[in-house]
Amino acid sequence: MISWNISSGQSTLITPGNNQPSITAVSTNSGVLVPKVSLSANLASASPLTAPAEGTLVYNNGPNHVHGFYFWTGSAWSSLGIAISSLSATAPLTIVSNSVKINAGTEAGQLLTWDGNNWVNTSPKSPASVSNIQPYLALNYCIALSGVFPSRNGIDPFIGEIGIFAFNFAPRYWALCNGQLLPINTYQALFALLGTTYGGNGQTNFALPNLQSRVPIHFGQGPGLSIYGLGQTGGTESNFVNDKY
Repeated sequence: MISWNISSGQSTLITPGNNQPSITAVSTNSGVLVPKVSLSANLASASPLTAPAEGTLVYNNGPNHVHGFYFWTGSAWSSLGIAISSLSATAPLTIVSNSVKINAGTEAGQLLTWDGNNWVNTSPKSPASVSNIQPYLALNYCIALSGVFPSRNGIDPFIGEIGIFAFNFAPRYWALCNGQLLPINTYQALFALLGTTYGGNGQTNFALPNLQSRVPIHFGQGPGLSIYGLGQTGGTESNFVNDKY
């Protein structure tokens, strides 16, 4: 037996009997209508209800959240919807509140990814170093310390010329292109050509180009490329790619 009392504006307590449900609705063309409310933007707020009991069920028809059934967990409203595990890979997923756990154990910074069968939590990866080195051959770059001073129409090798050698020492009257500083008073002609393009104080010394572990390029601007000035350096052997997922 079921006994109940209904009074307008008051809660109704229904006491089941014989281990039967508190309410049984039987219909082939109708349903049960629960209270319709407009939940606030913050699902952790009970508003517009005041101190609802845990398990209280309402239907949200307000603009702040997706329309549907919500129940009070004791600390927040939780939507009665399909489980994340039953979503297809192409199903739309809208996160309407950070107080709703959309997958068990999801932590801050994690990403939900589809593995072909289920939605799984993916943790961020550490930044990875990606090699940027191209195939190379190490040779010896040297610069001529003496010789013919260059002219527009000269045909002889001239001072300041850079050559590539297969041996590991600088020939006589040549110097390694390793960025070393040379005294101006000893190499005045070479300083007149290079100046401080590659370094040095310009008063007592100047620097030679440093081609150690570098690939030389022609200064200027090629078609569709960036402009590079004489003496400019750049590039790295590896890059850090912060691809978290």
